[in-house]
Amino acid sequence: MKILTAKHKILIVGSGPVGLSLAVELTRRNIPFRIIDQGSGPTPENESRALGVHLRTLDILTPSGIADTLRAKGNLITKIKMTRDGRQFAVLDLSKHPRKDSAILSIPQGTTERVFLAWLAQHGVVPQWNTTLIKLEMDADTSIAHIRSANGETEDQAYDYIIGCDGAHSIVRKSAGIDFSGRTGDEQWSLVDVEYINEIDPHTGRPNFLTGNGVIVAIPINKNLVRYFSSGSNVIKLIPDQENIRTIHWQSTFQISYRVVETFQKHSVYLAGDAAHIHSPAGGRGMNLGIEDAAWLAWLISEKRAAEYSNFRLPVAQKTIRETFALTDQITNETMLARLLRGTVLPLLLKIPPIRTRIFNNLLALDTPPPPWLK
Repeated sequence: MKILTAKHKILIVGSGPVGLSLAVELTRRNIPFRIIDQGSGPTPENESRALGVHLRTLDILTPSGIADTLRAKGNLITKIKMTRDGRQFAVLDLSKHPRKDSAILSIPQGTTERVFLAWLAQHGVVPQWNTTLIKLEMDADTSIAHIRSANGETEDQAYDYIIGCDGAHSIVRKSAGIDFSGRTGDEQWSLVDVEYINEIDPHTGRPNFLTGNGVIVAIPINKNLVRYFSSGSNVIKLIPDQENIRTIHWQSTFQISYRVVETFQKHSVYLAGDAAHIHSPAGGRGMNLGIEDAAWLAWLISEKRAAEYSNFRLPVAQKTIRETFALTDQITNETMLARLLRGTVLPLLLKIPPIRTRIFNNLLALDTPPPPWLK
């Protein structure tokens, strides 16, 4: 077998938000790379998928100018009104956070990806679609990628870095033999994007705890479009104001898994995003945590400190999984104690500024280590 030396020393596998953000951060630092994806293009625009973009992510995307573009295209959620059976018991007003720009940006994943792609195209970078990593071989010095291109031809190339941004079923992770331990829950969850005839408040998220029916959470995408997700299998039956529905854009069911790799890197193979960690969508941390992974790795590569990557990111992923597990339990638990904590204790805690700020930091993903390159 003839092994070719790659033109670029870095191969990014996966062109979702994580792979594209890694491409942006490497491009900003004038580090050449190759990016491939087995799909034919970005996420369809009618499938919102990962929806929330947090402050930490926007901070990371500010130097490239992408944060401003996302804000212009997205919808800012500044309040979260919590109700039980439609009766309000707590309000999380993000304007009370010390940062004046505190909000959660609601923007469909397909739009986010297209903003990344447009920026990269302006800088002469285009992902190679319909291009598949078949497998990889690695040792302590280099990795060999076996790739099938869009025209069906195969190639074998050696890279100094192969970075798996290829999702929960990552071929990079599996080829590297990195353990991805954890568990998958039995409960079926569901989500749907609903377009309303009449306008709704686009700046307020609404978790509604339903006696005997779990919880349904409303996340506005714009003034007519709302994402609902529920701890049950049929979220559509729980949607309020059904006579105002114009159409259903997209719906899906899923089971929640909690998994994290034993290490984010092995020899010259690195992982980011869902390839390294998956967890509950509660709090909307998944895509944001993956973009953080990508940005840290790009910076460490530029500093010639890539060997430290797992030491930085593994503790953050483990902490986030613990917190999202606890949050999911809090919003689905219907014991008397859980209801007391939500309905009585939480409103009291929100009146104490230091505790309120800590709660908001978690919601805004400001509870992870601040990126040192932004100081």
